[in-house]
Amino acid sequence: MNADYEQLQIFRTAKILLSRLISSYSLRESENIVRILVEDISGYPYHVVKMDKALSFTQEQYDRWRDTTDKIADGQPLQYALGKAWFMDLELEISPKVLIPRPETEELAERVVKTMGIVSTDPRRLSTSPLPKLQILDIGTGSGCLAVYLAKAFPEAKILANDISRGALEIAEKNARLHKVTIELILLDILKAPREKFKGLDLIVSNPPYIPFAERSEMSDRILSFEPESALFVPDGDPLLFYRSIAISARGWLQPWGALLCEVHEDLAGETAQLLQSLGYRQVEIFKDLQDKERIVSAFLPS
Repeated sequence: MNADYEQLQIFRTAKILLSRLISSYSLRESENIVRILVEDISGYPYHVVKMDKALSFTQEQYDRWRDTTDKIADGQPLQYALGKAWFMDLELEISPKVLIPRPETEELAERVVKTMGIVSTDPRRLSTSPLPKLQILDIGTGSGCLAVYLAKAFPEAKILANDISRGALEIAEKNARLHKVTIELILLDILKAPREKFKGLDLIVSNPPYIPFAERSEMSDRILSFEPESALFVPDGDPLLFYRSIAISARGWLQPWGALLCEVHEDLAGETAQLLQSLGYRQVEIFKDLQDKERIVSAFLPS
């Protein structure tokens, strides 16, 4: 059935959605969801819609609006309802097969870019003849957000990305094609990776599972019901499981000038740094995010 003229009015429809959302979200979150939906579905900037209340959806746009908002009303996160998310300046395809990219992972990406400046100018690397192409491995790539961003930031680099999930690699492959970059995608359980699996890497970056199962009760139903559990949780008794495995393997995979950067649990950054130091890594540093939480640890391969 076709919607009538009043239903098709964008501003009116947006106000109705806002009133539905504020029972489940904060006012700020609700307004942000409405703004993103209006702009994505109608193509109009939200401030234009607020000024010209006569603007209307097409019937096709309204059908999409209704389908998407019904999903959100059922608890589905905005990004899954739209089938897309944003990371840095990239629009990415996503689904419940992969985690929704987080702001702290954007900060990890920025830190990687700065670290690559250090790695690429290391005297030992510059003395290599012929100079090899930079090689970066993204462990647990998920949607491919980090790998795609780094492939665009370093177009001459060789980017490798692995995940234990075939479904995640399918999404990452779509995002690589969408942004016209080349990434070598590898289906692999990093906990069981052979020591000789990789060689000559300049940098390893990872946002592995790091949330203890005991913290499930503190998390939103929107996360627990839709995001892949295998990408979130680690055993309560061994929350550094992935960092230990990655750090040990990386000693054989990285060049002498190589670096390892990881996103970490805000309460476990110090323990992660101590682990890396105990394994002989040097220049181990902890970086805080914009919320003043310790969320990134970086280290360089021991000489």
